[in-house]
Amino acid sequence: MVARWIGSARLPALASVFTTPDGEFCPQLCLFGVQPGLTRADDAVRLLTEHPLIRDFDIVSRQPFRLEGHADRIMMVSFNTTADGTVDEITIATYLRYGSKVGETQHQLPESGSLGDILSTFGTPDFIQITNGGDPILAFVDKGLFASLIRTKTVNRHIMPHTPLSRLTLFRYQACPPSAFIYVFPSWHGLAGFGYYSHVAAIDTLVRRMDSQGATFAPCYSS
Repeated sequence: MVARWIGSARLPALASVFTTPDGEFCPQLCLFGVQPGLTRADDAVRLLTEHPLIRDFDIVSRQPFRLEGHADRIMMVSFNTTADGTVDEITIATYLRYGSKVGETQHQLPESGSLGDILSTFGTPDFIQITNGGDPILAFVDKGLFASLIRTKTVNRHIMPHTPLSRLTLFRYQACPPSAFIYVFPSWHGLAGFGYYSHVAAIDTLVRRMDSQGATFAPCYSS
């Protein structure tokens, strides 16, 4: 991933969220320096509160840990942990907002990025999830990454390269627990209308339940 960015003439708009507080790209994929399955909760808090892109955000919750920044939209960063205190997932999400509080501090928010940024960086997703009323989610299983797209409200409702991202979730890709189950997802068929994906071939995927602001389950592998 890093090599793909270094060789590019222009970094994707969202590249900065995949860096440490020192501005370095992580050796493995991270969000603001936090790597699910490796980073401890106390270290995750330190990384998030020190990262120059979000260190001025407000802490609105500590269990689960959650930061929020406010401008013309709301940006949220949160993570959940496993029983041993290791980060299981971390999510960054952007929401529309309606009005603001008097005297509220406006934050400089990181770029949210687009579908084109994600595809140029990570290549072809393993599958897509489309639900009634929900944002479409692209899954890059071996990267441990979900990328959610803002669901268009236009008549043709096509997935387009400029479609903005609504959420990014990094999750720990791990061996399946006994409670894992099979979920069926449409395979990725590129920039098509949402209706088209109701007719494409499906992929049986082992998943585990996960506490997250970005997804309720995550792919896992048979041990």
